[in-house]
Amino acid sequence: MHGSGLKTRIAIAGEGFGGLTLARILHRHGIDAVVYHREASRSPGPQAAPSAPARRGDATTR
Repeated sequence: MHGSGLKTRIAIAGEGFGGLTLARILHRHGIDAVVYHREASRSPGPQAAPSAPARRGDATTR
């Protein structure tokens, strides 16, 4: 559909490493992508993987 004036949009299920990588690649090629993620449970808690450990001297380690 690139020559017809219509914009291609892709839906990606899952915001894991593969889904986000695919979204980035599509974006670099000018293709809109929407990433959908379903919560595993409704209980409150971490919404993403823990970040890398703080380095020595960072404000978070004081």
